[in-house]
Amino acid sequence: MPAAPSSDLQQLNAIAMVRQRIDQLAAGQEQMTREITKMRAAEQEILDKISVPPPRPAAAPAHKPVPPTPPSQAPSVR
Repeated sequence: MPAAPSSDLQQLNAIAMVRQRIDQLAAGQEQMTREITKMRAAEQEILDKISVPPPRPAAAPAHKPVPPTPPSQAPSVR
């Protein structure tokens, strides 16, 4: 079996280096995806906490206004 010419070896090495770099990038992308998923979950948790309105205090009983006395029934002041 004849030895591969040096240009073929260089191409094979270049291809191997490219493949290794692609694997590194894919691993980094997977890590980034996991981190983004964690951040989105944390963001949603925060939004859920701040979106819930605080419990409202019991409303004080409303005071019924006293109707004014009609002028014909009001005592005359002289």
